Amino acid sequence: MPTYYFIMGAYNLLSLFIVAVAAYNLFRCKSFWEQVIAFFIMYPFVYRVLLIK
Repeated sequence: MPTYYFIMGAYNLLSLFIVAVAAYNLFRCKSFWEQVIAFFIMYPFVYRVLLIK
């Protein structure tokens, strides 16, 4: 069982890193509409990445 916890912890850390970098790059722009579009692009991706177990 400890191997499972290590693998899932590593997966969650990697997912968090990918989501944080993608969100930082998408939300750097100052245009409100581009941020809204970026949110609607990021939401399904984040939902899928974080809930795949």
